[in-house]
Amino acid sequence: MTEVNIQPNLEIERNWAMLAHLLGLVPIPFIAILGPLLVWLIKKGGSSFIETNAKESASFQITILLALLISGWLCLFVIGFFMIVAVLIADVVLVITAAVKAKNGESFRYPFALRFF
Repeated sequence: MTEVNIQPNLEIERNWAMLAHLLGLVPIPFIAILGPLLVWLIKKGGSSFIETNAKESASFQITILLALLISGWLCLFVIGFFMIVAVLIADVVLVITAAVKAKNGESFRYPFALRFF
């Protein structure tokens, strides 16, 4: 896991960045993706810290959705059930870790995430 060193200027920037990550925990798949994208679009051009975190969160949530779709297909072979549980646990743990780091003013790069943005 590598970190990007972009220091936020204000507490409100850290709160927006944390929100971008926490919106990924919404249990509705497309809201989990659209939430960070909306944060990115709302704060675009204002803060590179918020933009970086929102893009990272959106990319990770798309990766999670793809992993869940593949796991769902693999349920035909039983292994998919275990994969779904593993993907959901990893999602919760990594999103909480990213949100805490954002609140502390640090950027977080999700491991295994495909970079779409």
